[in-house]
Amino acid sequence: MGLISRPSRRWVRRLLLFCVFSLIIPAGVSRPAAASPVSLPSKAIIAHFPSVREVYNLSCEYAAASAITQFYGRRVTQGTFVREVPHAENPHLGFRGAIDAKWGGITNYGIYAEPLVPVLERHGYEAEVFYASPTRLKTEIADGHPVVVWMTGAARAGARTYKLDSTNTLYYLVPYEHAVVVYGYDSERVYTMDVGDGKFWSYGWPKFMRTWDLFNDMALAIHPAPQ
Repeated sequence: MGLISRPSRRWVRRLLLFCVFSLIIPAGVSRPAAASPVSLPSKAIIAHFPSVREVYNLSCEYAAASAITQFYGRRVTQGTFVREVPHAENPHLGFRGAIDAKWGGITNYGIYAEPLVPVLERHGYEAEVFYASPTRLKTEIADGHPVVVWMTGAARAGARTYKLDSTNTLYYLVPYEHAVVVYGYDSERVYTMDVGDGKFWSYGWPKFMRTWDLFNDMALAIHPAPQ
């Protein structure tokens, strides 16, 4: 009987690195545990969602969040986010780079979901970052809540670059990082409002999931705070 050889140390290290890199989620934010199946409509479209365009070259995240607050009737402007969000090399902590720089690179980049939450909460909203399956996204839409999601521009193919910040926290960057608002879905497609041009675009689920997965399915749910 043939002997099964032990894996080399090189392959063990590669496997461990792959596991770590593919599961990078900021501290304090976790993927929800698997839930019982929920009954969701096969199609849900939020009507009358506004068209909004980014004011600055790299303000897509601010524009997407602002569009949702405009939909709810109490707009938080892109300028408000510019004034109140800190800057940081790690986009999970603040805005990375110059907001008026050319789009597409990773030096002047943008921001992830977490630093937007305090601004929204100061201005009358509840906001929650989630890294989840399509079920959570569909649930929000079916309940009438548009969601900010992170993807690449036009859902182009992409790859992560990994970096360590000054506290040795590992994070990733993706060229052509972008944020849009998801306002609808059906069995075949996801419907978005793209603040890059203010137009309404849709993507087939497989293509959408490939680009969303680059960001660990990062999303920001925004709800009006109870009065």
